[in-house]
Amino acid sequence: MTELTLDKPEFKQLLKATIQELIQEEREMFSELLVQALEDIAMENTIKEGENSEVVSHDEIFKMLTSVEKAQDLFRQYVPEGRILSEELMAERRQENRVE
Repeated sequence: MTELTLDKPEFKQLLKATIQELIQEEREMFSELLVQALEDIAMENTIKEGENSEVVSHDEIFKMLTSVEKAQDLFRQYVPEGRILSEELMAERRQENRVE
């Protein structure tokens, strides 16, 4: 096996290229991954907030989670098939960064 040595800028560039290729070739999978990551972050934040609050029943928690899932399903019906909002958002952010 050949050993490859990369300095930090080369590694960073290789990582960027790999991520860009993943986004371009696996859009749907990447979108689902992004949704899952955002849900995980929201759950983590909720848990942190809840550490100092009163105890809530199991049923109440699942009622809230079901509401979130219903909201996501409702939202998805307004997004045309093939349209990937995460890509649009990233493109907007890149454009905003270029302007600044």
